[in-house]
Amino acid sequence: MLLSAAPPAWHDEYNYASAFLGHGIEMVKAETCDVLVPAECEIIIEGYVSADKSVAEGPFGEFPGYLPTSPA
Repeated sequence: MLLSAAPPAWHDEYNYASAFLGHGIEMVKAETCDVLVPAECEIIIEGYVSADKSVAEGPFGEFPGYLPTSPA
């Protein structure tokens, strides 16, 4: 039941995970930004998102392997 509900926005989800696991989760500061991340993560992707720039994305493939097209 614990995992089926999202914690309120003002609660830290790592506190819920710690309670579920029965022990604390060690957190460390990320290398390029002021965010705490779990110390035992295998992969952490850090980066910046610009609010000033935008780029076109896609096209993304759909299941089962075709690209969507606009109706003619």
